Amino acid sequence: MAVAFRFDFPPDVLEERDKVFQEIEELLLLRTVDAAEKAVALHRAWVERYPDDYIALDAGSHLLMLYDAIIATEQSPSAKVMAEAQPAVIG
Repeated sequence: MAVAFRFDFPPDVLEERDKVFQEIEELLLLRTVDAAEKAVALHRAWVERYPDDYIALDAGSHLLMLYDAIIATEQSPSAKVMAEAQPAVIG
């Protein structure tokens, strides 16, 4: 079944999408796997509601790349060393 992509959503849908995308952006700034998983879930929920939203579908590919990068960063040996390091005491 072919899907026709839409670019002409009503203003209220665009406003709602902007809010969802803002929340996704804020979660991604946290750079944690938990936050990235929440961002992916928000995106998935949006695409389930609007599967013909080309902008959201395109953003999803970038979101998944960021998600993969966050996971790789958290699983890297240097990330584990930094997490285990004690903060320096100054003064």
